[in-house]
Amino acid sequence: MPDFPHLSLPVRVDGQYNSPYGPGKRSVRVEKSQTTIDNLNNRTQHGNQIRSSADTVIENWSNMLNERPIDSPELPDSIPLFLHVDPKVFSSDELSSFGIDVVSEKEDGFIIGASQDLELGKLKEKISKFIENRTNSGKPSQLWEINEGTQWRVDEILSTRLFQRWNSIQDTEILTVEISVACFVKVGEYPSKGTKTEEQFNRAVLSWERRKREADIARGELELQRESDVQGFLDVYSGELLDSIDFNDSWTYLITISGKGLKDLVYNYPYLFEVTLPEDLEEFDSTDSIDENAFDLEVLPPDSNAPKVCIIDSGIQENHPLLENAIDTANSRSYLPDNQVTADQVPGGGHGTRVAGTVLYFNNIPRTGDFQPILTIQNARILNESNDLPDNLSAPVLMEEIVNDYLSSGTRIYNLSVNEKNPCATIHMSTWAAKIDQLILDRDVLFIISAGNLFRQTISQAIQSGIEYPDYLLQEFSRIANPSQSSFGITVGSICEGQFQDIDRESFGTEGEISAFSRSGLGMWGAIKPDVVEYGGDLVRERTGQVVLISGRPECSPELVTSTYDRNRSLTNRDAVGTSYSAPKVSHVMAAIQGNLPDYSTLLYKALLIQSARWPEVYWSHANPLNVLRHIGFGVPNIDKATNNSDYRITLVYEGNISPKKADVFNIKIPEEIRRIGDEYDILIEVTVSFRAKPRRTRRYSYSYLSSYLQWESSQFGETFEMFRNRMIQSTGNDVRLEEMDQSGLESFPWTIQARRNSGISDVKLNDSSTQKDWAIIKSHQLSDDFGIGVIGRKGWEKDLNAEIPYAIVVSFESVNRDIEIYERIRIENEIEITQEVRV
Repeated sequence: MPDFPHLSLPVRVDGQYNSPYGPGKRSVRVEKSQTTIDNLNNRTQHGNQIRSSADTVIENWSNMLNERPIDSPELPDSIPLFLHVDPKVFSSDELSSFGIDVVSEKEDGFIIGASQDLELGKLKEKISKFIENRTNSGKPSQLWEINEGTQWRVDEILSTRLFQRWNSIQDTEILTVEISVACFVKVGEYPSKGTKTEEQFNRAVLSWERRKREADIARGELELQRESDVQGFLDVYSGELLDSIDFNDSWTYLITISGKGLKDLVYNYPYLFEVTLPEDLEEFDSTDSIDENAFDLEVLPPDSNAPKVCIIDSGIQENHPLLENAIDTANSRSYLPDNQVTADQVPGGGHGTRVAGTVLYFNNIPRTGDFQPILTIQNARILNESNDLPDNLSAPVLMEEIVNDYLSSGTRIYNLSVNEKNPCATIHMSTWAAKIDQLILDRDVLFIISAGNLFRQTISQAIQSGIEYPDYLLQEFSRIANPSQSSFGITVGSICEGQFQDIDRESFGTEGEISAFSRSGLGMWGAIKPDVVEYGGDLVRERTGQVVLISGRPECSPELVTSTYDRNRSLTNRDAVGTSYSAPKVSHVMAAIQGNLPDYSTLLYKALLIQSARWPEVYWSHANPLNVLRHIGFGVPNIDKATNNSDYRITLVYEGNISPKKADVFNIKIPEEIRRIGDEYDILIEVTVSFRAKPRRTRRYSYSYLSSYLQWESSQFGETFEMFRNRMIQSTGNDVRLEEMDQSGLESFPWTIQARRNSGISDVKLNDSSTQKDWAIIKSHQLSDDFGIGVIGRKGWEKDLNAEIPYAIVVSFESVNRDIEIYERIRIENEIEITQEVRV
């Protein structure tokens, strides 16, 4: 039991969120683009233009069908479309009124669609009304263009690697590809209460629930039809279905197919929105290990109830003397179909073995005495002896199989120090990352994922082109690697843990700075990634003529356990670096949190981890805090702060569920001894909220990818809890709105990041991330009697307003200079927990 355990948040009030903009109103007025305005002013010209494009698309599709060989796979009765709409004001869901289904959203207002109306009757009817300037007929002005050709199918659907190979693919060539197919049935909006009587509202809800059930049945039928469509192509074109993955709005299939079949599929199947070749994984730098035989260490077995960490990697040398007693050998598995050996067969000291040792020993491998690990290691081998994933294996499917296999033994933490070698794509969440998100949501597990590493050659080329460290880490080629863009996974970058310099060579960074190889964020759609960093080492540079030579040095490298299979003389390695070895350190911290709070959700574990993180001192006064976020996220986790407190720090926690358009409000009472006038104690306030929701792949942006999302808000200086509660929650007789409070002269807390892009750290906002941490330092006398925090549920693509969003919240207060003891004072003041529900 910790000496200063985390406490429960003391007061919770829940109820309908008191939107400052009133019921049913948009929060922000968005102006139309100039192109839309021009189209409105030139209705006849624009209407005739898009109608002509629609006619051309219909004619070309009809000609293709007539010329299609009789033995070709059958196509669904739908016509594919590529549209460009006003990205400022046009919602993709509005296309249904045009008789068009959304297959996939792309960037800058481009949308892949499909229509079962082969004559595009609804679309043409709207165009006619637009030209005639009938009432409420202006929507076609926001439909800027209908693409008349087919090249967009190649440009928009193929992955970069497949696009580069496209023109050289032979008809008879057999390829292994991953294809993604839209499979979505739209459900109408959940009814609003408005002026309805209770009876009328209940009837409307029952009617909506019936339509929702019908949509679920229709979706199941559509799934069978989509798989039948794909199988039809495979039957004709010498293909095979290897695996399939279900997402909420699409299916992804791993298939083999001939080059001719792939071309037919890409050009003609209306519901296809993505095709990718299996990507290469990042290369592994094997380096010489040192001779270290001075061990007199007894590794004891972990406790039987110790947390388990599953290492998804290249296998582990399980009989290694530094690992053997900590490994759950009974549950070791190889997922390689042609190699059931679970050992780490990667030459040069292995990879999974190094990762396992880092999870176990964190930052220090003792040389003598007894050592009892705080966790148990499990071994899930997915990589072959080349440290690569075979093309006929689907990484997303493997993730699901592994969680299914290990969750039964109580495993909740999964370390994935495996990445593709290229930066992640940014239009849609990849199937690998989306599957990780889905598993985290459905199974209450955690994935700790390395951010990925830059090749040494890439770093050298960047420097030779004039982009120096650390600026090259902000370039597109340095973006985090798949699957570390996962919304709910914990992405881990690397910082330097040592420094080296001699006459000819020097390390890139100083202690605490971003490692020369560590990939950077932001993540998908502005999310803060990496989430955290740990000490993964640094590289050393030297110049020879025009060439920048890059190598490693023991002084800048973490100490690692290495496989002894190919050189029995060595047990440790001091010359290897990478985010592969920073991620397992975070897994160690996460295991410590689980061991401290075994009965809580992994959402709380994640929130506590992020809450404990701090920027290294070298970044405290950085000129560009946005770049700091992109490099190191929320900073370095602290195992003591994540699991314990002190006389000078207190942490309060809560985990629960909330629905869209609802709010939970918490109150923390601040003792008078802390907030006395005249006292100048610096108090650090930290707040972290972490949530999960259902993902879907065909849409872009956090609010479209996730079914629902959350945001949090704090009380202001001088604001009582009653004022804050009324501002957050709609209740009888409460007419106070947020804009009135903003006009009352109360000042907001000086949060560091904040929820808007034009405040705090510019060009980033907390609400774009599923983990939202912010912090502020204020003087103790600025605190009020009460400190309020509100958690607000927001609607994404989910129409059911009763669907709950699981979340965890953590609030900490800390005396920065350790000059006033606060733990006991705040604990006593907040001993009684009160829960209230405010009804409208």
